[in-house]
Order: sequence, then structure tokens, then C-alpha cells
Amino acid sequence: MTTPSRGWIFLAMLIASAGSAIHVAAILGGPSWYAFFDAPPFIVASAQAGTWLAPVSATVIAGLMSLCAVYAASALGLIRQLPLLRLGLAGIAASTGAVVEPLRIAGLPAAGP
Repeated sequence: MTTPSRGWIFLAMLIASAGSAIHVAAILGGPSWYAFFDAPPFIVASAQAGTWLAPVSATVIAGLMSLCAVYAASALGLIRQLPLLRLGLAGIAASTGAVVEPLRIAGLPAAGP
């Protein structure tokens, strides 16, 4: 793996780890934290009402982001090589593109440049 690639993978690992931590913190912090991190209104309402939707969805997202971070750490050699590492990285890259690209094409502001 080239040195520039390692830098991007390391950055992706940091971003995924931070995203996971934010989702866990929102669960622990309650409705005001969901609102602060700009969760959709129905998620904030779920947290205020005490229903299962907000914490379960945040837990699932945190788990997926943690999985991405662990696979990035494995690709960098920081932890042991995970099974199906190349397939996992390709799947992560493809699924990210499948979500972000249609948003970008639609011209939504959250989709980036």
C-alpha cells in the first residue's frame, strides 16, 4: 500500500471512530444531544418520547461505523488482518458511494461538493 493511501485510510479510520463515538454519546446524552448533532426531527421526537427508534438506530449506526474503523485499522496493520479484508474494504467503499453519490447528483447540500 502506498504512503498516500495509508494517510487516507488513517483519516477514514479516525472519522469513522469519531462518528461512532458521537452516536454513542447521543444515546447517553439524551434528546438534547440528538438535536445538537442535527438528527432528523423524528429521531429527536423518538428520544423525547422514550421510544426505541432513536437509541436502536444510533446503536446500529455506531456499530457500522465501528466496523468500518476496525477494517481500516486492519488494512493499516494496526490490528491483525481480518477475514475477507479486501472484500470488506471494497464493500465499505461501494456502499458509501451508493449512498453519497445519488445525494450529490440530486444536489442536496449534505452530499458535499
